[in-house]
Amino acid sequence: MESYQPVRERFPMFVRSDGIEHWLPPEPKCRLCDLPIEPDYAEWGKCYFCHADPSVDGIELVRVLAAALYIPQVRGYLHSGEILNIKSRGIGAPVYADVLAHVLVREKVHDRFVGVVPVPSASKGVPGPGSASLASALAKRLGLPYMDILRSRPGMVTQKEAGDRSSRRRNVIGTMTAGAAVPSGMVLAVDDVTTTGATLREAARALRYVGAAGVVGLAAGRDSRLEHLERAGVVVRVEG
Repeated sequence: MESYQPVRERFPMFVRSDGIEHWLPPEPKCRLCDLPIEPDYAEWGKCYFCHADPSVDGIELVRVLAAALYIPQVRGYLHSGEILNIKSRGIGAPVYADVLAHVLVREKVHDRFVGVVPVPSASKGVPGPGSASLASALAKRLGLPYMDILRSRPGMVTQKEAGDRSSRRRNVIGTMTAGAAVPSGMVLAVDDVTTTGATLREAARALRYVGAAGVVGLAAGRDSRLEHLERAGVVVRVEG
């Protein structure tokens, strides 16, 4: 039976606060959305999607960063189970908050952030346990205000159910509102898993409307289709 395994040398390593060696998102990667790209495109620094049909515009949503890839189909990779635990129950959020704090330094994101905002889930309209626990832990870790101010229309089709990139974008356009003003400055919007960046882009739009100068999107996991990761050379097919 065909399966996949990660190409270990493409993943930068970071020793976490719990002593586990953490596989950060592979290099090179898109400078806007964190999607791994082929080494030949490292100098260009953008993936195909951010060139052709971007959700991450570099202005409202300045960029998206993740603590790890979310690749549950790939064997020999620890972090997908951890990300699922964060998403479903908030378990492990403080450890991943430490990883995201490290990522912000590693990626030289030195803006003066004014707060951390959890992103609501499409189905419930309020932040789920993953985004809420991760945002709360990160706010504590960075010494920033935790601002639970974003809401979306409840009962929406989830982004996974919405389908392709364009459908996901249409699914969330105009769905979020911010219930309070934010200080003028950069805001961190936190989600559990991001795929196309469309949800974080909608969060950025709502936050910009109430005063944010810009938004950096953060996620525990960066999801992607396996064929994209295989083309980028960060996973390979194996037999058996």
